Amino acid sequence: MALRSFSFDWISMLTSDLGLSELGFQSLLFNRHDIRDNAELDESEQRCATVLRRKFDPNTASDSLK
Repeated sequence: MALRSFSFDWISMLTSDLGLSELGFQSLLFNRHDIRDNAELDESEQRCATVLRRKFDPNTASDSLK
């Protein structure tokens, strides 16, 4: 079954508290293949990945981006 046809309230899920700490979210995020530096992404995907890295990477995050 395709994800798009899955009957679910995605907006509600995405805006809800999933019970993850920021550290837990960072761990899940930075273990994704498309967030890693060597991922092969098109230009728009690369821009999104860069924004996420800048915001959530504890080594590069700044208070102005949070």
